[in-house]
Amino acid sequence: MEQQSRQEEQITRRQAAARERARCERIEKLEQALAEIENLRQNKKHERHKEPQVSVSDPEARFMWTSDAGVAPSYNVQLVTDSAHGLIADVEVVDDPQDAQQLAPAMDRLQAHLLRYPAQVIADGGYTNHTSIVEMAERGIDYYGSWSGRNKLDSAHASHMGYHWSQFEYDEAAGEYICPAGKRLRYRTHLQPSPERERYVFAAAREDCQSCSKPNQCCPGIDMRKHGRTISIELTHPAVDAFDAKMQTAAARAIYKQRAPVAEFPNAWIKTKLAFRRFRCRSLRKVTAEAIWAALTYNLQRMFKLQAASA
Repeated sequence: MEQQSRQEEQITRRQAAARERARCERIEKLEQALAEIENLRQNKKHERHKEPQVSVSDPEARFMWTSDAGVAPSYNVQLVTDSAHGLIADVEVVDDPQDAQQLAPAMDRLQAHLLRYPAQVIADGGYTNHTSIVEMAERGIDYYGSWSGRNKLDSAHASHMGYHWSQFEYDEAAGEYICPAGKRLRYRTHLQPSPERERYVFAAAREDCQSCSKPNQCCPGIDMRKHGRTISIELTHPAVDAFDAKMQTAAARAIYKQRAPVAEFPNAWIKTKLAFRRFRCRSLRKVTAEAIWAALTYNLQRMFKLQAASA
């Protein structure tokens, strides 16, 4: 009876110690979550109209959309694939749900490892934006990417029925635009959403548009309490203009078609062969280790195939 009592006492102590460890871990994660929320507030890495949210179970993760249209604490795995051999040349895990700002850091990591930048890079529309195009040009990298829908007329422009801003005449001496009806649009404001692009807004006088005979064709749905029709003229970096011109060529489009077989296959192989669709660990450091192991596994099987093919 005495021995059984001692065993029960030891079990009770272990249970109490386990509960205390769990309590301390819970407090630590809550404190980390609060620190992450404050960091998001200060850096504005969240939607402005919503309070930032983080996971208590993994404060370093971020809520992202999942393949089943749900939302869950997640990480974003970035892979760079070598087109010559199909090997994964770089792997990184980030907490940003968007790919838009990940291209330049990936190229810089390659430069740090290989002591040079790649001569050419192909990426999809998630990476293609003004900033990425300029950053690739600054690094001397020949960049190919999709920018679908960017140069098409949006619904507002399409509704102008022959009064698109491209049909307005520019008076260089006065610095004004003249609409097809002869009304003048004067400079109103200057916007610079990013260092790579700037926008000049011109507006017509409210009285000119109200007295016009075709407001429904030129100004449908425009609130004229302050001014009449406006047009926005965007000036972009020369690298963006060069990129647009290049991607209009058949040669550039043919090069871009190489992206899917090269870039998508490693992702599909890892997800299918390794069933690597969700992380088994928590924290950015451990999740990164998981991603690296998956990439190494893929590279090993790829190297075996390359050696067999050359034998």
